[in-house]
Amino acid sequence: MNHQIQYYVYASKINLTQIFDHNLFTDIREQAQSNNQHHHITGFLLFKDGKFLQYIEGQKAVCEQLFNTIKQDRRHKEIVVLDQGQLEKRYYQQWLMNCYNMDEKTQTLELLNLPDMVYDFDIYHWSQAHVHEVMSLMAKNHLLGMTPQTGSFFSVVYRRFMRQNKKYLIIQLLILVMFLISLLFLKSNY
Repeated sequence: MNHQIQYYVYASKINLTQIFDHNLFTDIREQAQSNNQHHHITGFLLFKDGKFLQYIEGQKAVCEQLFNTIKQDRRHKEIVVLDQGQLEKRYYQQWLMNCYNMDEKTQTLELLNLPDMVYDFDIYHWSQAHVHEVMSLMAKNHLLGMTPQTGSFFSVVYRRFMRQNKKYLIIQLLILVMFLISLLFLKSNY
């Protein structure tokens, strides 16, 4: 009997009718974790700016059935398969569905050490190499036991602030340097 694991990685957008449902992400996470435990599906879900990136893995027939159900789900649209295939063993044995809402300020995703392209979240333009990089990084974090609940709130906020305000901070630094140079120039003239 063939026990290969089927996987899908897909991108989708939130359906406009769901945009004001503040519990949407929580509802999807709870439903996915409950269903996935019953059907032995593992993987992860990233959500940002109204877009989803989901990786699912499981026995071929079950995984295909789940993906067909996902394609019929009215909560999201524009589903695009970014990658699919078969594996000898699971990447995410213990993750029924680790979900990361990257829009939430208290999220501890920064501890996962993901590249900037993940935070830019231009998932519809990711190459297969980008998809595999994210899969590999998430698998590494899975092996380290990293989950959304890990880490210090202050370290997460600090790193997020630095990432989102990098240009502003560079401009402020340049202004400070120019100010110091002008002070030195004025001091040398006296």
